[in-house]
Amino acid sequence: FISVGEVFNGYRLKSINLKNVIFEKFGKDYILEIEKAKKGSIRRVKPNFNRPDGEAVFVTKQDIKYFSKHPQKIWQQISINEVKKNGHITGFKVTRIAPNSKFAALGLRRGDIIIKANNIPLKSYKDAIKIYNEMDKLDVVDIIVLRNNQEKELIYEIN
Repeated sequence: FISVGEVFNGYRLKSINLKNVIFEKFGKDYILEIEKAKKGSIRRVKPNFNRPDGEAVFVTKQDIKYFSKHPQKIWQQISINEVKKNGHITGFKVTRIAPNSKFAALGLRRGDIIIKANNIPLKSYKDAIKIYNEMDKLDVVDIIVLRNNQEKELIYEIN
């Protein structure tokens, strides 16, 4: 049990309502809907954090382990190139994404420019590799992409 204002797995409990509770992480609200159990029964519910816009995406730790052991498999599914401005990297552009791949399922699209991950601007390969190497320790990855010249946030729950 936690109280309003306390943190659980990186989520701060913002409010408790009759039909849902609202958590906040990385400045975004997540809604956990509460279902009424039948009288006399105990219902075990797996949390299902849905973004209010309905775009929750889940990544398994099993997939992360697989790709860490087989990094060449990543490049069979997606290709990226650095994007530079005045000689400095400003992000990484998705130049190819295989249909029906794990990366396509994540909502990435050809032409997206990945500019931030977990509030870290991707200004070098070192920044990108640091996030990649820490992926197995994270519960959430928050990616900002430029899509059609507008920033779009993609949030991934890792479980």
